[in-house]
Amino acid sequence: GVDVDERTIASARTKFPEVTFLCGLAHGQMRSLPKANVVIASAILEHVTDPPQFVSGLAELLQPGGVLFILTPNARSFHYWVARSWWRELLSVGEHIFLFTPASLELLARRSSLEVVKTITDYDALLPPRLPGSFREVALWGWTLTRFVVKAICMNVPHGKSGDILCAALRKSAPQGQPAAPRRG
Repeated sequence: GVDVDERTIASARTKFPEVTFLCGLAHGQMRSLPKANVVIASAILEHVTDPPQFVSGLAELLQPGGVLFILTPNARSFHYWVARSWWRELLSVGEHIFLFTPASLELLARRSSLEVVKTITDYDALLPPRLPGSFREVALWGWTLTRFVVKAICMNVPHGKSGDILCAALRKSAPQGQPAAPRRG
């Protein structure tokens, strides 16, 4: 596992001592990582400066027949439709460089020689903001509450649009005559 947050890595190492975790940027670690049957990129793609290069690098990590799972915010969501230009800030102020729709993520996958197995959208957990405990948290609490209210409305109003989170399963084709990676469940 690779993450930029040292606290997250420390927690993961405690919970899963048999797994190797590296702290740093994922794209900086790719050349040193072993090939895998499954690669998960959760909440990363929207932060990278070169998504095609990043997805191609992830595809190179896959064994033939392996699957890449990508989770990223969905710019075709009802939440985006309601909030428009400030939706990006509702997600993470100044941190998201690119936003994706199901169609743009599928195009990116095909350009990286990955087969689109499935794309779905959903909402992540709606967690109420906790009461502020510091001056900094007091300053941010109004913004956090606004995010919560807008998202709660979007999740509970009937609409025909998709959810906030875009999930894609992408497969690396096995060369002719070579078996695909084993599949479970």
